[in-house]
Amino acid sequence: MRNENNGKSYVDLSLSPLTCIYIDKADNFWEYYGSGQWTNVGKVRGLADVKKITTSGWGNRAAVEPGHGYILHHQNNYFRLYVVDYIYAAGTKGIIGAKVKYQGPFFP
Repeated sequence: MRNENNGKSYVDLSLSPLTCIYIDKADNFWEYYGSGQWTNVGKVRGLADVKKITTSGWGNRAAVEPGHGYILHHQNNYFRLYVVDYIYAAGTKGIIGAKVKYQGPFFP
């Protein structure tokens, strides 16, 4: 996924109603319509290690961090995500996005 400064890639999580996510200019996850709630579940080994819904730490965005798992709650559905690594610009080494794995809907 490229961030908002570098093409703003959208990921369509393909549910009705439509659920799209992107990474903003400050490298935070956002749900396109702004009604989704995020939580960072911390450092995990991969997508399969994002196993349960937490009860705290929810907000309308979440900082993108490599090696961390996330839960998105939108329209009574849950999605899980895992950030594999940042994507860096050639030459400058600036962050231009992130490699992300995701699953939705997610049933813990």
